Amino acid sequence: PRPLVAASGSHTVVAIDCAARQVVARGRAGRRPWIARVSPDGKLLVVSNRDDATVSLLDAKSLAPLGVVAVAPDPEQIAILPDSSKAFVTSGTREEISVVDLKRKTLLANLELGGAPDDLILKPDGGELYIPSSNAHGLLIVNTQTNEVGDFLLLGMSPVAAMLSADAATLYVSDAAAGHIVPVAIGVRQVAPPISVGQGPRTSLITPVGDILVVVDTVSDDLAVIRTQTSSLITLIPTGSRPRD
Repeated sequence: PRPLVAASGSHTVVAIDCAARQVVARGRAGRRPWIARVSPDGKLLVVSNRDDATVSLLDAKSLAPLGVVAVAPDPEQIAILPDSSKAFVTSGTREEISVVDLKRKTLLANLELGGAPDDLILKPDGGELYIPSSNAHGLLIVNTQTNEVGDFLLLGMSPVAAMLSADAATLYVSDAAAGHIVPVAIGVRQVAPPISVGQGPRTSLITPVGDILVVVDTVSDDLAVIRTQTSSLITLIPTGSRPRD
């Protein structure tokens, strides 16, 4: 599949032919498009437009416009349900998440979260959304069927990002201020003892078999390698300055 890129400066979405190394199609988005996501069925492109508080809906192949939906201010991250029926869009400046009906191309709700959304992780079956919130010091769990915040787990100082295990049983949450990874058994809502890593842990990556978790430590400039079975730190690998995902 061809890459689709949100071009914030030109208020467009572009399709790139990697073999030819050129732009092959261009679609109009809103002001300052932030993220572009293709629906799981491959039919729809969902674009968050940060400066005009909208989501643009485009045909994923032709990039023809199909609709525009007003959402909460400064929309950023997008999660789309596996059946391509709904999109959840975080606000960058409010403690809200917008729910968009992709079939009817309408806004269903702006959910009050009780904390600013720092990350957005969708359970593979689409039943729940996991939202770390640094200013709420915990994890917000949204029921995607009822469009309600179902649970809240207090985790630590500043949970900012998370990675779901390969079997979707454990959520590994990065506490940037404490220098910890906090494992959460999602099914029973149980918080395990934190794993100490480097300073400023944020983005993480888990191996396909789920045995190793790699965490980017943005302040101490290293990668923390964790064995998930024992929840233990294996090593810290130095990187260049200010590593990112």
